[in-house]
Amino acid sequence: MGESWLYEELGREVVTGKRNTLAVVGSKKGIDAAFSSEFISRLNTNAIYLTLGTPAEKADMPLSAMDIAWIDATGARHSPSPGFSVSYFDSARQLVRLSAMVGAMASAGNHSFLVVNSLNEILDANGEEKTAEFVGFLTGRLASAGMGGLFFILAVPEAAGLVKEISPMFDNVMKL
Repeated sequence: MGESWLYEELGREVVTGKRNTLAVVGSKKGIDAAFSSEFISRLNTNAIYLTLGTPAEKADMPLSAMDIAWIDATGARHSPSPGFSVSYFDSARQLVRLSAMVGAMASAGNHSFLVVNSLNEILDANGEEKTAEFVGFLTGRLASAGMGGLFFILAVPEAAGLVKEISPMFDNVMKL
């Protein structure tokens, strides 16, 4: 298992614990690092990875990640059998369906952690109010299921209001 600067920066508890963390990253490098095999290999195999900007099939997939449940809401074309578990959505606009799927997965008790990469796509597709409601639902649902979560957002001027609004919903806010 290679070194991951992102994992080192966040720490093991943030990536595997039962708390919800908002990771505000200063550059696209952080968003991309969350898609690297070095970072993904540090996740528990019973994690859920919700990708909104980069298709799941483009992840630098380590063998250990084959058991991670992937939700791809990029709307990108995909192969009929990617070789790992993935549920596809047409876009980040499908918040009700995404909420239902993550809620059902959390209720099933088979998962312990959720990674959301990244909230910027939800914000762009749905606006600040709906994105904040979605984040509120997810953080509440994860907490009630005893799951942790790591939500990435790129620190761009358009996201500043959302970061301020949703920060109180998280146990931890980290600026990277």
